[in-house]
Amino acid sequence: MNLTKITALSILLLFICVWSFETHSMSGGALEVTGSTPGENCTGCHQGIANTDNKGGIAIAIAGNPTYYEPGKTYDMSVTINYPSRTRFGFGLNIRKKGNVWQPIGSLTAESNSGVSARGTFATHELKSIDATNSKTWLFKWTAPQTLDTFTFFTSGIAANNDKDATGDITYTTSKTIFPLLTTSDKNVKPVFLKGIYPNPAQNEIEVEIEVSSTDFFEISLLDINGNLKETLLPKTLLSGNHQLQFKFKNEYPTGIYFLKLVSGKYNSYKKIIIL
Repeated sequence: MNLTKITALSILLLFICVWSFETHSMSGGALEVTGSTPGENCTGCHQGIANTDNKGGIAIAIAGNPTYYEPGKTYDMSVTINYPSRTRFGFGLNIRKKGNVWQPIGSLTAESNSGVSARGTFATHELKSIDATNSKTWLFKWTAPQTLDTFTFFTSGIAANNDKDATGDITYTTSKTIFPLLTTSDKNVKPVFLKGIYPNPAQNEIEVEIEVSSTDFFEISLLDINGNLKETLLPKTLLSGNHQLQFKFKNEYPTGIYFLKLVSGKYNSYKKIIIL
């Protein structure tokens, strides 16, 4: 191969590489990149670094900040990413049901001019919505299915420095778990619920105040942020009325967000707890 052909081939390859990077770096998000499995995040393309300096963050929000959802109800949702002086942002979100394996489930939708692309259980940014200064919020909707399951919203995000290079961008992953609300056909009966947890944040001992509408068998469990059972605190029949119950955890748990789940034959109730 002569020098002229080598030179022409080199220029062509360089053009292809630059075009490929420019096209990819300025494209919309990937629907499958959500952080719901290990290694499934924005670093596959951006080669970014985790947010270790704590200057920014990522958050999933559901309107009203419910701990549990009503089957069939549509909720306004948002994903927000912030990092000072960054000018481009992106995200990917997925809903999955806890079981033997994580199963995609649910329905996400977005308005045509929202800057969000939503399909089934996935949502991500569109090209027109990546530019912002310091922070960016995307809005969309989630319609809860009729099934009574525990769901987790997984999302990954990026705060890009817009330097035409895949390195140096800040990456994030986070999740949010929401539980089903069980109701009764008897409109005169109030659902049982957890009225309070003291102290909260807690260490290894707590007092739980609950209100029971009718005598029934109850179970109180401690769940992690993804809905996994850590331990059962109470399997007992309780009379109707208010109860103050004391518990000491059997194990030491890492600092973080957990949930207490109260279940009877008719109802369930959840309350967030922070363990130090």
